[in-house]
Amino acid sequence: MYKSWMMKIYKKISTTILAILVIVLGTQVPRVSACPVAIGDFVWLDLDRDGIQDIGEPGISGVTVELYKCDGTLLASTVTDVNGLYYFGPSTVPQLHFTNIGDSIVVKVEFVKPIGYYLSPPNVGLNDAVDSDADPCTGMTPCITLTALSWSLTEDLTWDAGLYLPLGEGQSPGYWKRQVKGYVENRGVFHEDIIGLTEEIDDWWELHGDDLPYDCDNYLVPVSALNVRNEDFTIEDAHAIFTNNMYKNLWKPLANWYNWAAGLLPYTDS
Repeated sequence: MYKSWMMKIYKKISTTILAILVIVLGTQVPRVSACPVAIGDFVWLDLDRDGIQDIGEPGISGVTVELYKCDGTLLASTVTDVNGLYYFGPSTVPQLHFTNIGDSIVVKVEFVKPIGYYLSPPNVGLNDAVDSDADPCTGMTPCITLTALSWSLTEDLTWDAGLYLPLGEGQSPGYWKRQVKGYVENRGVFHEDIIGLTEEIDDWWELHGDDLPYDCDNYLVPVSALNVRNEDFTIEDAHAIFTNNMYKNLWKPLANWYNWAAGLLPYTDS
């Protein structure tokens, strides 16, 4: 009887102590996976090839997009939906779950160009929400730090890529030499393919200045490689470079600069 009574008291005390421990210690258990992050979001058809999302330019579906850690470790792969949107979130990428506010991961996004498409010039303008972020040669964004800012979902939906289809085959350096020579000598109008090209190139230089972002297969070259400054580069300068053997190594890049401005493919023959 005594032993049974003591056992009941012992069980009651043990249960009470256990309940107190659960209450006390439970408040110290960290919230697991309560700080998710996500990244996206858009691949579009850049009809005017200017690297900016304009009204009426549609999304492109079926484009492969891959998420990597900045060290090159592949985390996930997806394709854009019918509207050109893509999304990497905690439901499909476990590494985007965090324990605490302030936790982060450094990632990068790769856009795989469909056959026949080219990537638009990156980082044009001042609005990151409507520009293209992929390197035109690699298809890769810079490294991006995703930080959990609250217990709820933190999204960064500003990582986009513009794609465009060239209007046709690129012209050779010899073609552009003749067109530039004719323009300089006659001050007439170029071949119908490049009517207004001078103005378009001037506008493009004004936007990009001395910092062309890439040299992809000699498609575009930095202005510094042409030994000219943005505000000084004229059609006469192009003529001088085209006709001076000292600049022979720049004929092909310069021709492809014209090809790009005309919406054509780069000239690939040696």
